[in-house]
Amino acid sequence: MWGNDRVRAALLSSFPEALVDDLLSTFNSAVEKHNAGDFDTCLVKAGLFSEHVIRALILESTSSLPDEIKNFSQAVQTLSKAVNLPESARILIPRILASSAYDMRSKRGAVHVKGVNPRKRDATQALGSMAWTLAELLSLYGDLEGYELDSTISTVMRRTMPHVEHVGGQFVVTAEMPAHLETLLIIDSHPEGVSRRSIGKLVKRSPSSVTHALTKLSKERMAHQNSNGLWFITGKGESVLQAIAQRN
Repeated sequence: MWGNDRVRAALLSSFPEALVDDLLSTFNSAVEKHNAGDFDTCLVKAGLFSEHVIRALILESTSSLPDEIKNFSQAVQTLSKAVNLPESARILIPRILASSAYDMRSKRGAVHVKGVNPRKRDATQALGSMAWTLAELLSLYGDLEGYELDSTISTVMRRTMPHVEHVGGQFVVTAEMPAHLETLLIIDSHPEGVSRRSIGKLVKRSPSSVTHALTKLSKERMAHQNSNGLWFITGKGESVLQAIAQRN
């Protein structure tokens, strides 16, 4: 998924490879399940991600990595007393995960108020907390500085979009839509910028359709091509995609 290589490399500077892979695989799986509309499984993955984060923080505090978290609430309480950790690792991360990710599934139960299933908004809230947590881990423990840190955190904090999946190492738009919106989704999935050639390979349209789509996006200020030939989404483009996300 987005920027995984940068995120993985940064976290490997502080955490074991298996733990980093556990963190990123559960995060990416939660994003994919959310975008596929499988909100229950998304919340399950959010719970697993939360446990892996707590394992990582215990490792930082004690130099010992637990195989599992048997009592999440107790682990959160123990971390709150770990004076050798920065405050966000000791207090904020554990409490935010506990309230907004780990407990979402179990606390709701099966009761739906007024016939409305709350799972979608629960899953969306959980993903936001997970993204914030991952960004905070990068800030605290990632081997990044300056612009690279800011850029990587910005990538992590980007909202998740429906209709986009990471398949075989590439981003794919999985729904029928106008060519310019499909192109915009592909550009959005590459916050580091994407070339015209790569767009042509990823957008399932004829070369002329892709050219027309890019012309429209540029004319309407939804995307911008920089001096190096890379395409980036603009604030206006993000607003357009946000409206799409809210309808799904």
